[in-house]
Amino acid sequence: MLLYIALFLFGALMGNFASSLLYRLPRQMKVFSLDKESRMPPMCSYCAHELRFYEFLPILSWIFSRQKCNYCGVKINYMYTALEVFGAVISVFLYYKLQNFSEYFVLLVCCILLLLKCFLYISTHVVYSSVSYSIVIFAMIYRVLLDANILHTVLFFSISVIALIMCIKIKFIQSQDSDILLPIFTYTTLLCGISALLPLIWPISKLYKDKRLYCIMILTFYTLLGILL
Repeated sequence: MLLYIALFLFGALMGNFASSLLYRLPRQMKVFSLDKESRMPPMCSYCAHELRFYEFLPILSWIFSRQKCNYCGVKINYMYTALEVFGAVISVFLYYKLQNFSEYFVLLVCCILLLLKCFLYISTHVVYSSVSYSIVIFAMIYRVLLDANILHTVLFFSISVIALIMCIKIKFIQSQDSDILLPIFTYTTLLCGISALLPLIWPISKLYKDKRLYCIMILTFYTLLGILL
């Protein structure tokens, strides 16, 4: 029981870190650095009032503050708390399913990054390649851990690239969208298997051109479900 409580808290903390990325990336603020900007204490994103330690505790601070800043009264962005809640729940579920800490940790990072990517796109309509390729890197690590063979990782990556090229050749996908869709093809194949790649082609070809938001959402949750189920 204590283990799962610890896993819940750890997942919430991971979600809390993702929420800081959700705030910093659109504002082009540094994440990892020794300068003053990166080391600034937690503060309200609206009035910039510095928060006390109990005011930025994952999930609890949102509940006890009644979903708003204690100083300016502005409502806290629900996405910050959603990342913490999803991180906590997914953390417990993944470990219960896998019972393997190394695979659990890598998949937890992938899931939280997928959610972060989705929330970033909802709020900014920008696909951040740094997030997408971070998922690819962790997906490669997961595939190596799972198969204990780096050649399988190379094979899966190659298949993803070939599938994308074929989709461009038969004009399912515009070539200018390849930089966005390549990491999606790659991490989905690495995390969910080669058979998971084929169902991606139809929603991409039908939705991506005119309804990019829905397409990104579908692909993100498709991969998340593939991991969790």
